[in-house]
Amino acid sequence: MRDLFECDAHTRARESARLVLRAIVYRITGKVAAAACGLSESHLSTALGDRASDRYLRDEHIDAILRLATDAERAEYWTARLTAYGLKPAAVAPRTPVERLARLEELAIRRFGAAGAELVDEERSRP
Repeated sequence: MRDLFECDAHTRARESARLVLRAIVYRITGKVAAAACGLSESHLSTALGDRASDRYLRDEHIDAILRLATDAERAEYWTARLTAYGLKPAAVAPRTPVERLARLEELAIRRFGAAGAELVDEERSRP
C-alpha cells in the first residue's frame, strides 16, 4: 500500500483524491466507469489500485468519472485536491432574482431567435 505519511502535502492530496475516485468507481461499478472513460476495466483498476504502476488517468478520464459522481462525491474529490494548496472549495452562491431573469432572457433569445428577442423586448417595455 502506498504510504500516505512519508510524502509531501501534494502527494497526500493526490492519494486522497485517488481514494475518492476509487470509491466512486466502486459505487458505479468498474464496467460503467471504464466505458465512460473509454478504458479497459483492468487499466482503470490498476490506475486506482494501491500499488505503484505505470497506469494513469488523464484529466478527461477523471472528468468522465466525476460526471457520474454525486455532488457530495465531487465536493469530496475537489476538497482532497485543493487541500495541498491550503484551499477549500466554496459553495456556489445562489443567483439573485435579477441574475435569474437576465439568464432567462438570454436563453429565450438564444433558443427562439427573433421571436425570443421580440418577447423579451415586449416584456421589458411593460411597467
